[in-house]
Amino acid sequence: MDLTTTRIIDVPIDRLWSLQLAHESWPEHLPNFSAVRRLQPGAPFGVGSAAEITQPALGTVTWTVTEFAVDDTHRSFTWEGAAKGVRYAGSHRVEAIGAASRLTLGIRATGVLVTLMGPLVKGRMQRAIDDEAAAFERWALSADG
Repeated sequence: MDLTTTRIIDVPIDRLWSLQLAHESWPEHLPNFSAVRRLQPGAPFGVGSAAEITQPALGTVTWTVTEFAVDDTHRSFTWEGAAKGVRYAGSHRVEAIGAASRLTLGIRATGVLVTLMGPLVKGRMQRAIDDEAAAFERWALSADG
């Protein structure tokens, strides 16, 4: 199952990207995150970086970065984790659109349980990533963004 959501946010790419990397602040701003702990604190974030993330629907999962790209107009990372018999790949992509930015969040879920339960949870998962994108927008536009 592949789900995505996209928002155009009226902030520069650097501001929105910094929030994508402010992992340990996510629980303060994003509704679906209870705790985030980088496993290599202080190390540069990139391929191989990992974090323990606690979310109400998944419990605590270790997510490891498998793709990372940064240039003047595009920044992205994908990280992967597994919970309850399902493998997940979560993607965060920020692109410059003039003075604004396009945020695209995605989640891919694979495994036998997805085949069986996917139709039942697809709507809830889509709402979760839509809510996450909306929260990133509010955070980016706020004074502390």
